[in-house]
Amino acid sequence: MDIEKLYDEANEATYCPEDNKLRLYVGRVARDEYLALRNQGWKSTPKQDCDFVATWSPEREDTAIYYAGTVGDEDQSPEDRAADRADRFAGYRDKRAGEAVSHADRFDAGPAVHGHQSQARAERAARKHDRQRAYAVRQWDKAEYWQTRTAAVISHALHKSSASVRRGRILKLEAEQRKQDAAIAKSQAEFDAWQAVQAEPDAEKAYKQAYIIANRCGGWGFHHPRAESESEYVRENGQSLYGLLTLAEDPITGHEAAALALATYSDGGPSQPGSWSDRWRSHYTNRLNYERAMLENEGGSAAAVDIVPGGWFGQHQVYKVNKSRETGRVVSVMIKGEWGHTRVGDRRVYLNHANSDGLAKMNIERLGEDAYRPPTAEEAEAFKAEQAAMKAAKKKANAAKPKLINPTREDAEKLQALFNEREKFPSEVREMTQAEYSARSKGTYARYQTKAITEKARPPHPRGGGVHGRVIFKIRTGPRTTDKLYAADSVVVITDKPQKPIPWVAMEAEKSKHMTREQFAPLLPELVDGFTQFSDRMSDRGKELFAEAAYLGLAYKDSLTQYGLNEQGAALLAAVRDDEKVQA
Repeated sequence: MDIEKLYDEANEATYCPEDNKLRLYVGRVARDEYLALRNQGWKSTPKQDCDFVATWSPEREDTAIYYAGTVGDEDQSPEDRAADRADRFAGYRDKRAGEAVSHADRFDAGPAVHGHQSQARAERAARKHDRQRAYAVRQWDKAEYWQTRTAAVISHALHKSSASVRRGRILKLEAEQRKQDAAIAKSQAEFDAWQAVQAEPDAEKAYKQAYIIANRCGGWGFHHPRAESESEYVRENGQSLYGLLTLAEDPITGHEAAALALATYSDGGPSQPGSWSDRWRSHYTNRLNYERAMLENEGGSAAAVDIVPGGWFGQHQVYKVNKSRETGRVVSVMIKGEWGHTRVGDRRVYLNHANSDGLAKMNIERLGEDAYRPPTAEEAEAFKAEQAAMKAAKKKANAAKPKLINPTREDAEKLQALFNEREKFPSEVREMTQAEYSARSKGTYARYQTKAITEKARPPHPRGGGVHGRVIFKIRTGPRTTDKLYAADSVVVITDKPQKPIPWVAMEAEKSKHMTREQFAPLLPELVDGFTQFSDRMSDRGKELFAEAAYLGLAYKDSLTQYGLNEQGAALLAAVRDDEKVQA
């Protein structure tokens, strides 16, 4: 665009930080200028006081300066514009209502019976009369439409200016600012890399460096310095630097690639003051300063308050405070609650699923400063005592959890023998250092892994239910030491860590809590008689007997409807019933 031609003292350009819009007051423009503005993202607003409006960008700000010489502050706020729109829509509504009344009056004033002169004239008059009725109905519909639009415009303006929406807008602007900073840092690193290529005196090294950079971030739309080397398609569309560097005939040099790449950057790179990247960064900073200053007058943000465990959000007490690694501000707190929604003051707040401690995460970034209340001295003391009790209970629960044991060689051999009894082919104990085991146990599908062991010297049943007993301890295991299938896992012993004996006594004590098969056999008929279509519908006594039978390896359960005695259980039941017949 020609600056001398476009600039006019009568023109005016403004910016409103509330809606992030640039506005041009330039009157009517030539067709080619109008199309250029439209292509750049400007929208014509003939019904408003201004002539063109667009969301801020460096390019559009330059265009505004081209027309008006400078960009000033917008005097009319979005609320004022909403009021103007509401007035304009009210005018539309009144106009359509008046037209509806006019058409309805015409319809009522028409004759009840149409003409006797001729059939054609009578039919035309009747159709005209009916059209008046249809027009009246349609205009009433339009009047109702504009009334609805008027209410929506006012409601939207109030919503956009509310404190909670402003807090959300600040969060979005901060995220966009971080993205912009990351993009600038990445682009500056690429710029510095191309400068290093340009400064490299060795042509071969420069080519290798350019090849690596272009393969990672070469961009598109470049042309060969020697145009005769390009095809017709490439002359029109360009190609990547990587493609130019790897041409079969006449590839460009590393220094030529650096020159082409650096030509796309502003002097000094993306971080240079005045560059588009720097203007975007300054724009985000200024918008955030404005939004935060406005928010201070509208109730502030809970994230700016010194939130401590024991404080309160409404009826919810804070048990833990979570801060953002990016900003260092509080973003959420942990409270006692379940999944769903709760209320803090007049706001509805979402809760995540509760964790194992019964605490759910509540986001507080859209809440005001008045939503938080620090604890009183009495509440702080009570909370401290509650935390101490929770910590002691958690410590006790952790102490009861099965511990990871690095067994002695003797105990490892004994446990390996028990593993081998249940498989077709035996395996052997493996010995290695902690570093070797850590390297081999990485990844989701690693074959070296930690396994829980029950009192029956086997891992618990994958479907739970206590089928294989209670977990007593954990050990490290590895893949089988033979090439044959259906071999047992191998027990791993860490040679450079302390070794402890396996708690055989605890395993035997746990086993003693259960019956033997011979002791349980007389109860099998009672168990079978209590079977129902669904396993969860059995009586409490039936569920207890079934759990014991499954523990002893006499029953199976694949689903609610697929359960019962296995082959061993059925054989033992048949033997019990044969004995009953003999005794009878």
